Amino acid sequence: MLSRRQVLAVSAAVIAGASPVLTGCRMVGGGPRVSAARLTSVGLAGPLSMARQAADAGGEHIEESVGRFLLPDQPGQDFKAKLAEARNAPLPVIACNSFVPGRLKSVGPDADQAGVLAWAEVAFERAQQAGVRTIVFGSGGSRRVPNGFSPGRAADQFVELLKRMAALAQRHNVVVAVEPLRPQEVNFINHLGEGAAIVGRVDHPAIRLTADLYHMGHAGDRPGAIRDAGPLIAHTHIAENKGRSTPGVHGEDFRPLFTALKTAGYVGPMSIEGKWKPAELARGFAVVREQWAGA
Repeated sequence: MLSRRQVLAVSAAVIAGASPVLTGCRMVGGGPRVSAARLTSVGLAGPLSMARQAADAGGEHIEESVGRFLLPDQPGQDFKAKLAEARNAPLPVIACNSFVPGRLKSVGPDADQAGVLAWAEVAFERAQQAGVRTIVFGSGGSRRVPNGFSPGRAADQFVELLKRMAALAQRHNVVVAVEPLRPQEVNFINHLGEGAAIVGRVDHPAIRLTADLYHMGHAGDRPGAIRDAGPLIAHTHIAENKGRSTPGVHGEDFRPLFTALKTAGYVGPMSIEGKWKPAELARGFAVVREQWAGA
């Protein structure tokens, strides 16, 4: 866990364009220094019903969606059925994405912090029951900034929302990992550095970053963005830039990005998230592991 001083140092470095490196529990300057970085698991972002196929293909976890798995707007009895299904599944559900529905606005003139936080509290409580440790906060529909609304004001609103959300997340032993999305999907927080600046302003251990390598590619982020934001990254997604395909379909080389993750000391999971096909998963999981080992 980062101290307050480390979080502020990382945020300041990201904004200034520097590249801090975290080794063990100390920030160091100078050149890259690879630490004991590792992928804790490689898995699939998809429905729990795919757990058997993913496990047979070599996957180690499932990343579900909040709406489909945690069911914040459904009765507790419905969630208990999902929970029973998860407990009998061959892979654990370690994370959930698609956090806040578009009807609940996080920013803008119609921002509904009370509604978002009420939704989040139910999601976090159920996540804790299910053993889900990470909630990915992409949710482009919720955080889209309306035309004519100040981007600076939207950033202030989002930081305020995350500060209030952080206490709820910590209470339920959950980390919220803000996910920068490509400009084609949303007009707010498109680059990893922008996400890191927001997370640095929140300055709370329950609020971290998702590095989605597909979105990074389409936003034009380079490996240096990972090195700069590294200590704040708690979760990763992967798909090829062409067609958002499973790794291995078009032969994309992720090793420069993996090297940056290693330099940053990343320890955490990686989910294949995209337009995957079941027949591609075994090769996809193998490619991720092979390229990580070779980075």
